Amino acid sequence: MQYGVDIFPYRRANNKNSTKKTERMFDYNIILKYVKYFLICFFISRVKFINNFAPFGIVFFISIIMYVDNITSFVAALATFLGSFTVQHSVESIVMNAIIIGVVLSINYFYCKEAKKTKLIVISIIIFMNFLINNIFIRDLSVEISILNSMLEFACILPMYYIMNFGILSFRRLNKKDSYTNEEIISMGIIVGLLAAGTWGITVYTISIMNIFGLLIAVIMGYIYGSGVGTATGVALGLIMGISNQNMLVFVSMFGLSGLVSGIFKKTGKWLSAAAYMVTFLIIQIYIKDVSQFKIIEGIISCIIFLVVSNKAYNILYLDLNNYGTKSSVSEGYMDVVKNVFTERLDAFSKTLINLSDALINLSDNDKLILKSKSSELVENLADRVCSDCDMNSICWRRELYFTYSYFFEMIENFQNDKNEIPKELCKKCIKNDELIKNTKELVNNYIINEIKRKSLSEGRELLANQIGNIANYAKEISKNIDNEIVLDSILRRNLKKALYKNNINYYDVICFENSRGILTIKLMLKEFKDKENCIETILSVINAESNKQMIIENDEINFDINTNLYSLVFKQRPKYSIMAYGVGKCKEGEKYSGDSYDYYKLKDGDFIAAISDGMGSGPQAGRESKAVLKLIKSYTNAGLSKFTAINAVNSMMAMKFSEEEKFSTVDLCSIDLYTGNAEFMKVGAVASFIKSGEEVEVIKSKTLPMGILDKVDIDVNDRRVKDGDLIIMLSDGALDYNDDNIGKNEWIIEYLKGKKCDEPKQIAQGLLSEAIKLSDYKTRDDITIVVLKVDKVY
Repeated sequence: MQYGVDIFPYRRANNKNSTKKTERMFDYNIILKYVKYFLICFFISRVKFINNFAPFGIVFFISIIMYVDNITSFVAALATFLGSFTVQHSVESIVMNAIIIGVVLSINYFYCKEAKKTKLIVISIIIFMNFLINNIFIRDLSVEISILNSMLEFACILPMYYIMNFGILSFRRLNKKDSYTNEEIISMGIIVGLLAAGTWGITVYTISIMNIFGLLIAVIMGYIYGSGVGTATGVALGLIMGISNQNMLVFVSMFGLSGLVSGIFKKTGKWLSAAAYMVTFLIIQIYIKDVSQFKIIEGIISCIIFLVVSNKAYNILYLDLNNYGTKSSVSEGYMDVVKNVFTERLDAFSKTLINLSDALINLSDNDKLILKSKSSELVENLADRVCSDCDMNSICWRRELYFTYSYFFEMIENFQNDKNEIPKELCKKCIKNDELIKNTKELVNNYIINEIKRKSLSEGRELLANQIGNIANYAKEISKNIDNEIVLDSILRRNLKKALYKNNINYYDVICFENSRGILTIKLMLKEFKDKENCIETILSVINAESNKQMIIENDEINFDINTNLYSLVFKQRPKYSIMAYGVGKCKEGEKYSGDSYDYYKLKDGDFIAAISDGMGSGPQAGRESKAVLKLIKSYTNAGLSKFTAINAVNSMMAMKFSEEEKFSTVDLCSIDLYTGNAEFMKVGAVASFIKSGEEVEVIKSKTLPMGILDKVDIDVNDRRVKDGDLIIMLSDGALDYNDDNIGKNEWIIEYLKGKKCDEPKQIAQGLLSEAIKLSDYKTRDDITIVVLKVDKVY
């Protein structure tokens, strides 16, 4: 293959031009990013605290550099220094800020590979030492006062860092379409408030930009998220701006009441909310004396901006920040609609199949009614063949109609029963005996052949009707499972998405749901999967912490979808119990193949299945039938159908016998719920099972017919509760019927289990097999199969 044969010069030129355009656009976006970070850091660093102490800029700078590249960090450092320079009046403060900013920038640059926690500890120590040196050597305070003052200054910075870091993380998730709590919204509002507070001193014709922004933010937050969030945001803004302007009471009152009133009147609409806000603003202006910081025109401008912004924009902002309240419910509602549509179609399909099954059964019943008219048709047909041209016709079929009809009917019955005799009265009267015998034989033979065909078709129709009815029941069961078993957990999904984001897990989506038994399943889709072991360990710790349950990876598998380029992991709640299983078998004396089969496996829903099937007889044919039974049961149960449905389906299959040589099979099934310890024993023609708990041995007996005999299978069900250390012993009849005098007797098994101190399934199974062979004088009369299960508690 020659690469590049389809690439022409003009195409290369176009590719270059598009690359240049992309590069220019990329540079333009980078410049916008630098400008954005510069302005944010500049204005936040202008916000002052007590005694011209301006820590907000430094705290925001420390928070932001943990998430940006080195160039952006340098831009943020420069903006922070310039912003603090505009509000500081002493050389000492300017130098101290410059030192702190430079040290923080250097640590982040030279120790970029260190953990975030380590860098924060080093930065905290350096800032504290900087405060201490400044208080001792520059402000000339005593050592005790300097330490106390430094601790107070550092104590102011610490909570600010956590609030700002919380807000920055929330802002970074805006494009994730995640949900936000009120605390996250308030922390984001505080950062926006700091940004607005940084505009202090900037006026247009004596109108304060800071006041307009503060009032507008409080009113909008109250209108969108209610009075609680609006008041909290307004109070936070008032504290920040009030401290900067040394008039905290007025700012807290103005902003807090503005957010409260707009939230209270939000349900009445935007116009009434704006009117209520303006009335509140004017009341505060009238009744509070010292409100010179606010002008009426500032309230009017903020109110006009609030009204100009459309409700559509407010709804978008509400959806972006309040995903859980709206989008999740929309998603859940959509899922419910999809489930309802799907279940309705399955129900309709099930009803159609049931109607088809009933129609086929009715046709079979019609065949039975037709049989009654067949005999009269045979008599008339025989009479037409023999008597139509007979001279005695008028006498036999007119004068003696009743007797002639009875004689013909009796003769046909005799030939059907292989007697080949003519009734004596008919033989005396009829002048065409030879012709009568010949035609009767021919008619009866044709009738028998047709009846065999008709009967085969009728039986096939009945079997088909039963199978279609079973399929209808399967569809109905699947529909019921879909409607009832899956319950989405939106709250856990929201919390998990937040926790995964905080732990830098680059996920695509998370799905959390519980089945009808309350078993939690979490499906996680990842965009990338680096450092497999550490990533899985981190994800598991996050999931366990948020769900408050012990979770495991299903089948220890990580799947990759080449169509979506996503990795998917399925986590399931760890079962409370685990099962150790072991099975052994022995063929009948003189046989190479066993007619018994056994299997044990774990289902996705948390059940452990162990089953034995004994094909009637011995040898390969019986073995094939027993294996087919277990294979079908496993297939049905793995598909999510119930054990009853699986056994009924297999019974229907076994009932479809095409030769007399085909035999029947027994089923001995034990299902253990690994989450609760509930054990269900289902027996169809099977012998007893045993549960050893401590020193006690319980026998679970059954008296049912094998599969394939009855149309509706006879299932004997016994429920038990197993616990840690219990042993379950299942076996075929060959272990009990070791001689003619002890058929079905199980006393020797009880004595053996009580006297055996070992609890290993392998040793117990092999020991029971050896004892059974020994009791049969080392000549096994039937196939022997033994399966031993041990229940272990995980936690």
